[in-house]
Amino acid sequence: MSRYGNLTASKSARAIPVREIPVKRTLKQRFKDWLNNDHDDNNIMLQDSYGPELHDEASLRFNVYRATGGMVIETRKYDRIKDVNHTRLHIVVDGDDLGASISKIITMEALR
Repeated sequence: MSRYGNLTASKSARAIPVREIPVKRTLKQRFKDWLNNDHDDNNIMLQDSYGPELHDEASLRFNVYRATGGMVIETRKYDRIKDVNHTRLHIVVDGDDLGASISKIITMEALR
């Protein structure tokens, strides 16, 4: 006999079932399960914008600088074929309407 009692197992001894403890899911796993849930009635489809991007080759960029007696408007347009930036300066005096002047500049740059 050992110090801890009789350690021999008898044939009539039953195995005691061990209760399984559920493993906690991480936040990443919960998000994955939530996104992959096919039983959700609110099927949301995300779609990427197919419109012009901010850094597209057809975009026209403006920089407006305050100057003595008016404003200086710098326009930049990228030519992908020639790999050249076209930069032009436009001057708007204090007496002119800034919005009307910018609309004229946009029209002139679109015609080029």
